Amino acid sequence: MAFKLTFLVLLFSGTAAEFTGNPEVKGSPQPIRATVGQDVILPCHLDPPFDVRSLTVEWRCNTTRVHVYRNKRDDPNSQHKDFKTRTSLFHDEMSKGNLSLKLSSVNKTDTGNYTCYVPNLDSQVKKGHLVLIVEDTPQLTVSSTAPAAVTVDKDAARTDYNQQLGLGLGLGLGLPLIIVIIAVMFGYFICKGRREENRKSENNPLNMVNLNNDNN
Repeated sequence: MAFKLTFLVLLFSGTAAEFTGNPEVKGSPQPIRATVGQDVILPCHLDPPFDVRSLTVEWRCNTTRVHVYRNKRDDPNSQHKDFKTRTSLFHDEMSKGNLSLKLSSVNKTDTGNYTCYVPNLDSQVKKGHLVLIVEDTPQLTVSSTAPAAVTVDKDAARTDYNQQLGLGLGLGLGLPLIIVIIAVMFGYFICKGRREENRKSENNPLNMVNLNNDNN
């Protein structure tokens, strides 16, 4: 009976250990991208989840210490000066194996290979890796030919407008002037015709005879 009980205990322990497994530190297989000035989260976790609040956690960029957590608190004295006041862990999530690091106000020099390291973890995989790429802030690119094209279009529109304006002014001012000139010339020729008729009438002999008779 005791033998069977011992066998069951060992079998259950072995099954539980196989099911649980040793936690492994995992980073990100894909590069993390950010632009200058942004805040970025560098993902890292334990799989399966494991409480690491009592363990030491170190973040490094290449060989530079980015953030150090030991003795259940952050150790800012151990991190590089370029990262001071810009890093933080999610302490409330560390009991669930969340080792992610928040990096604030990133700049171009933050680009590099990052490693999350748990040295006292009872596992063969104590490091997680990822790559951070920091890019310049995107800006709108304006084609160098755009201003010239706009200028040409404006000049063409201005020329066309001036031509239309000149034509309109010419018609507006010239047409009444032409009408006045025609009216004056028409009146002139009418008056001239009448004077010619009067002169011919005065020089007509019959009219002169009649005029003499009237005088007698």
